[in-house]
Amino acid sequence: MTRWPKVPEVYGWLSLNQAGEWRLHPLGDAHTGSRGEPIGNQQIRDFIGRNYLSDGAGRWFFQNGPQRVFVRLDAAPFILQLYSNDLQFFTHNGLSIEAADIKGWWLDDAGRLYAQTAVGPGLVAGRDVQAVLEQLRDANGIVLIERLQESPDTDILLRKQPELWLRNVPSDRLPDLLGFIKSPG
Repeated sequence: MTRWPKVPEVYGWLSLNQAGEWRLHPLGDAHTGSRGEPIGNQQIRDFIGRNYLSDGAGRWFFQNGPQRVFVRLDAAPFILQLYSNDLQFFTHNGLSIEAADIKGWWLDDAGRLYAQTAVGPGLVAGRDVQAVLEQLRDANGIVLIERLQESPDTDILLRKQPELWLRNVPSDRLPDLLGFIKSPG
């Protein structure tokens, strides 16, 4: 097989917003926080989603042939949408996440709920947060939403074996704790 010539990495052209939408930045200005333009073509969105990976250093990218197009993350590498009452989710790019695939939960100071999953860190879609919190129970069987109302800033043990926690954390610490880089480049 013929080797590809050295192809430069691309930064600043693609972002993933909190709603799970891929956005194009024709001016290469994603690093400035610009909104960008939604990618309307479903085939292109699916292609990006199928080729979405991490480099192991916490940078997420779209592999386009020999070229890596790094992605600015407005929230997390994955946006999780609740699929069933059994805490099953689909990611913004169609991957399935079972309850057993979740290794930890984090609630930030803005009330956003994050999960560390088998495929990587994800933000629970805003419309699903309340339903997820109503389904989670602590290790004593108490509904999590009740515990959070009693003591909103306390970490809560959800399961003893293997340990599963809901941890409260400032939003600016999430990328470090969950191991991703929001704006590579």
